[in-house]
Amino acid sequence: MAEFQELARTTFERTHHTASNYSIGIEGDRATIRAHLTAVHVRRAAEPGVHFTIGGHYEAGAVRTADGWRIDRFVFDLVWHQGQGPQGAPGH
Repeated sequence: MAEFQELARTTFERTHHTASNYSIGIEGDRATIRAHLTAVHVRRAAEPGVHFTIGGHYEAGAVRTADGWRIDRFVFDLVWHQGQGPQGAPGH
């Protein structure tokens, strides 16, 4: 996940992510988080009309630690995309 985040940060100058329809279930010190996501990625700020857009949903797991809640699992299900994504990313 860290490698993918670095790839995205070095490929795009601007991003905008919107998540919605959160569903959070807590059982003791564990939680499951589900949400829908739409994200727009702009390679060059000077060309905002040229972008890579994705939509999908994710499921994450979290565990409560002495330092607070920590994500221990994250799965994103890409439903659709439009435009040119980062080279080397899964599916590109």
